[in-house]
Amino acid sequence: MKNREVVNEIGKINIDRVEATNGTLTTYIPVEAFSSDMDNLMERLEADFSEKHPDVENVNSSIRVVYSFGGYINSEFELEVIFWDSTDENVAEFYEEIQVNLSESSKREVKAIIWQALGKMLLNI
Repeated sequence: MKNREVVNEIGKINIDRVEATNGTLTTYIPVEAFSSDMDNLMERLEADFSEKHPDVENVNSSIRVVYSFGGYINSEFELEVIFWDSTDENVAEFYEEIQVNLSESSKREVKAIIWQALGKMLLNI
């Protein structure tokens, strides 16, 4: 599901994995602390999921940051958020193309984290 939300700050992150495909770097981000923008977004998306799936009691979520370096999408950074039922993974909602408008210093920080994760993944450094 495409989303018209805009996030200006993500929060404190720690990247575990980086995937590079078709002009984008996709990273799985375990979020250690949400910014207020991210917290508000996650609350709205979880409310949407709960409205669509009112019987689900155990909700899980996952966040990915997509960094596009090939010019294929409008925003340099986008979020993909997934909510699912922990007892039935077939019950899920995907929220994609959530625009992230970071300040220049925040962009540099996220790119540095991605670069460090790539170095660790590719060259074990």
